[in-house]
Amino acid sequence: MSAPIDRSAGGGEGYSIVVEEVKPGVQVYKLVDSKTRFFESLWEIPEGITYNAYVVETNSGFLLVDGWKRGFGGLLVEELGKRGVLSRVTHLIVNHMEPDHSGSIPEILSARPGLKVLGHPLAGRLLRDFYGFAGEFKPVQDGGVLEEGGLRLRFLHAPWLHWPETIVTHVEDLGVVFPCDVLGGYGAYREVFLRQLSGEGRERYIKLAKKYFANVLGHYRDFLLKSLPKLREVVSKSDVVAPGHGLVLDRGDALEILSLYEKWIKRESRKILVLYASMYGFTREAATRLAKAMGEQGFEVVVYGFSDYERPLVSEVVSEAMDARGLLVAAPAYENEIYPTIRYVLDIIAHKTGCPRIFFLHVYGWGSRVVDARSMLGELKCGAIEVVDFKPSAASTIADPQIKRVIDFFKEAA
Repeated sequence: MSAPIDRSAGGGEGYSIVVEEVKPGVQVYKLVDSKTRFFESLWEIPEGITYNAYVVETNSGFLLVDGWKRGFGGLLVEELGKRGVLSRVTHLIVNHMEPDHSGSIPEILSARPGLKVLGHPLAGRLLRDFYGFAGEFKPVQDGGVLEEGGLRLRFLHAPWLHWPETIVTHVEDLGVVFPCDVLGGYGAYREVFLRQLSGEGRERYIKLAKKYFANVLGHYRDFLLKSLPKLREVVSKSDVVAPGHGLVLDRGDALEILSLYEKWIKRESRKILVLYASMYGFTREAATRLAKAMGEQGFEVVVYGFSDYERPLVSEVVSEAMDARGLLVAAPAYENEIYPTIRYVLDIIAHKTGCPRIFFLHVYGWGSRVVDARSMLGELKCGAIEVVDFKPSAASTIADPQIKRVIDFFKEAA
């Protein structure tokens, strides 16, 4: 096992490289990115992220599985070259074409012309569209096999996890599976394996894996449910699961996270997400009182508020919404419209996690927005919908009958 290496990427701060063996014959080349703050220029990730490429040794050379984010290809070429790998790479396997994995392909092919590239049939077109690729490309079929250098690799199509050309690569002889984005996680970890963490560290990573799942894969949750039997089967046949982001997993950890995926998608919890916006405190007081009352009734309550002194990360709100049984939303009117931040966050929640039953508490001064709120929630295809209006004074002193109405609404889904 080689020692981790620290160095900056392109002379900038916030990046380091870890090269380490994950199993005899397999190494991870990990770019640790603690600088990026908005993954996909959308999701807040103060915890950072990693980009994991893998090198598999065969009797005839090396296989390179995936790569690094666009802009770091030259650095990956340098690392492969100084370790004697680059000149002996025979195949590049592209599990997923998003440029946080495929972005190093132009530099790899420039430094190693004639390299055979394998991927989903759609990946060939995307290689041309993204990078002007005109080299040798071999499409792999679902269940297709490659015999190379004494190793047997099997490829499984995993469409819409989370692009249509996603595949999973299983090196059967070594008991290693490369699922790319599936089973990945956020976090600028220098550790390689999840088993290296314990206690609070492990719990934190599971939360980051959930946040990653909700942000990146959540929109395609139905496709993931359909793919779960295939994923469980290949993981069960492997000792090591090596994703494109985050920590490498042992079989048991990977199966546990797949079970969590299913639990999150099916909303197997009594959790209610309370989401509010409050400019002057009226709506916050209403949301806080309702959250306390629901907690006393045995609900697991998670509260996020947008106010004049706090602003939660939308990426984390979406993560909590992933498995919530219902949403309690409290929002003031703003320029005689639904509060814009609430409208924006609900739109993202509905897109990424689906919209479960929702109780919408609208606080207004001179114009009711009940009709607008119902229309908005209908467009988001929310489940059961309840919308009520409150004047500011009534919201801040919300009465017991209204509290009971809210609790009964969510008990119907329990």
